Amino acid sequence: MTKQFLRSAVLIILSVSVFFSCKKTHSLNPYPDNVRLLNFTKSTKYASGAPTLNETYRFVYDGYNRVSQITHTKDDGSQSLIKTLAYRNDTIFDTTRYLNLQNVQQTAFYITDQKGMIGVTYEPASTTTYDYIGKLVTKRAYSNSNYYTYTSYNYNLTRRISSIDAVNNEEYSYYTDKFNRIGDYIQLNSFLQYGFNFYQNDNLIWKIKKVTGDISVDYDIDAYNKITKTTALVSDSAGHLLQTETYDLQYEIYR
Repeated sequence: MTKQFLRSAVLIILSVSVFFSCKKTHSLNPYPDNVRLLNFTKSTKYASGAPTLNETYRFVYDGYNRVSQITHTKDDGSQSLIKTLAYRNDTIFDTTRYLNLQNVQQTAFYITDQKGMIGVTYEPASTTTYDYIGKLVTKRAYSNSNYYTYTSYNYNLTRRISSIDAVNNEEYSYYTDKFNRIGDYIQLNSFLQYGFNFYQNDNLIWKIKKVTGDISVDYDIDAYNKITKTTALVSDSAGHLLQTETYDLQYEIYR
């Protein structure tokens, strides 16, 4: 009886071991350090039934792996542009040419600090300053009275507070099991405007909560930990879906 019991116990243990061996999944490969964003398409589908807007962004880099050109086109015939970024010491010169406005050209420049973070942006009709603690922005000021302050926790921004209008306040939540990388929702929107990421959080953004509604973000991640698709659901304050934004990302390998 004792031998039979032991034999049964061994069989049970072996069965459990085989089950978990079959269910085991391979861990993702390390995130590659020699890839950069080549281009992405953004598709905005409106719940109202309005025509879907398709946009394409393409990036060119210089010999130091810095963004030197951004091309942005839309399929609705509206504003398309080519942005050229030139780097001189601590200054980034931004020349933007609007192709649908008889090649109207706009010039801006950005001043970086010793860590390479943008501290001041000079754009037509506006000057903006940025303060940081480490890599995280703490203040974005348009004037002495008009500014945003940011709070953070565990190396992630948690809240943005406007000095003049609470409707512009935002709260941020993150995927605690997903580290930040190219394709992060708020990083994309910063990158395509300045070729620079102002929002260097440790984790990927999951949700942005506003007075006017929420933005919920999901990511498709491949076996090399690269984000291949970013999907954002934009809802109003009552929870009704307003639009779905889908970003399809493509990368290139560099040496």
